[in-house]
Amino acid sequence: MQAAEHIEYRPNEKRVAEIEKEIAAVSAQWLHGKKSGQLGFTLGGVGLEHPMDRRYFCARDAAGEIIAFNVFIPFAGMNGYMADITRRTSDAAGGVTEKINYDAFMAFKEEGVEWGSLGLAPLANIYEDGKNPDINLKFLNFIYEKCNRFYGFKSLHQAKEKYTPTMWVPGYFVYSTKNLTPQIAYAIVKIQNPGGMKDYLRSLFGKSM
Repeated sequence: MQAAEHIEYRPNEKRVAEIEKEIAAVSAQWLHGKKSGQLGFTLGGVGLEHPMDRRYFCARDAAGEIIAFNVFIPFAGMNGYMADITRRTSDAAGGVTEKINYDAFMAFKEEGVEWGSLGLAPLANIYEDGKNPDINLKFLNFIYEKCNRFYGFKSLHQAKEKYTPTMWVPGYFVYSTKNLTPQIAYAIVKIQNPGGMKDYLRSLFGKSM
């Protein structure tokens, strides 16, 4: 199905129940198709119950039905917007998410907004030039390279890299001991995915667990 129209929905100006119903339907289908549950911590939510300063950009097909949407959140004192949530139906046209991002960033540029971000790419580029990686970095790099079945760290980075961003800004997480421990690893899993290890195992063996 081809996306025929891109719109911005502004719930703080006027609530439209039909649009919100369609956004919820797209979100529900997207979540149903995922191998694991909805992630948290590094990602927000759709947030229509309390939109605050979120911006909602949607794509409609030729029949006028919403088939994809992206949610942007402000940063840098409202001088930047980050693509926080991107969701689409299974039959949406290829490239629809990228087109929404482009249209949104062009709209922000017209408004005089200085920064646009695609958000965090966890565990990408964790080795520092000129420094030998310690066991912790090697472990995290192993997860990045080999554990995409659990969560596509590498594919997420590649998806963002194709936009050829002008810069990559480092992100950090802090833990309380010199080395990563099983308890810390489990805590990282829990904050990223509230479903915990069971949800990751479900992604491997199906949703019957």
